Amino acid sequence: LPVDPIDDVLDYIHQHYREQISLDDLARISNFSKYHLCKKFKEKTKTSIINYILMVRIDKAKELLLQNQDRIFVIAQKVGFNDTTGYTPKEFIEYNHAVL
Repeated sequence: LPVDPIDDVLDYIHQHYREQISLDDLARISNFSKYHLCKKFKEKTKTSIINYILMVRIDKAKELLLQNQDRIFVIAQKVGFNDTTGYTPKEFIEYNHAVL
């Protein structure tokens, strides 16, 4: 059976979701141009590459949230989101109520 290059891209995303993933990297893996990769990816997954990566990261974050009590920023960093508040949900709510 021939290997689908999009499967290679999906595998890469699932293995490297914690890292910054560039379209250039994925194009190299698939041996497609960036345009062709985006088109083929959307045909197979019914979503864009960016949305797919976000969904993978959010799903992994949900798993981690259910498994432990890490602060949200720790979990966010573990799944590749690097811009976070550093608050627990309770601290964030309390802070925002005090400011408002």
